[in-house]
Amino acid sequence: MYCFAGRVPTLQEGNRMENIFSFPWSKDSPIVLGPRFKDAFQDPNSYLAIEPIFEKERYIVTYNPSKGNIYALLKDQAKSDDILKAAFHAHVLLHIIHSSNQNQPPYRKHRETDHSVFMRSITDLQSHITESYKMVSALYGPFKSKATEQVG
Repeated sequence: MYCFAGRVPTLQEGNRMENIFSFPWSKDSPIVLGPRFKDAFQDPNSYLAIEPIFEKERYIVTYNPSKGNIYALLKDQAKSDDILKAAFHAHVLLHIIHSSNQNQPPYRKHRETDHSVFMRSITDLQSHITESYKMVSALYGPFKSKATEQVG
């Protein structure tokens, strides 16, 4: 909601939109927070390709096409705000990947029943991650401020 409307949903709106039968940390979620390195990356080259994007962050967000998941890895120095930002970033990346699949021919789209998303190359992945990084850089501060206003 925040990415499109520019506002954080109220607690009541969030509760209405939340699926109470599928917790975010369940095995059905396409986002994995704090995974093992070997689960997040298909091979060392996929890590080396995106590592420079996250050199100033205390987390790395990636997508592993063989597993169909978005992974948010936390660096040793990560604090609670970094964890929140990594989760926010993972959701932004998921949205970008799903949106890009909507623009592909039907044979390239993923099935709705599984969370795997077909991507053409590591270059596609890098461009999606770069795009998500730019969006998060612009949106995370205002998101956090608006969320704080609504709580306080």
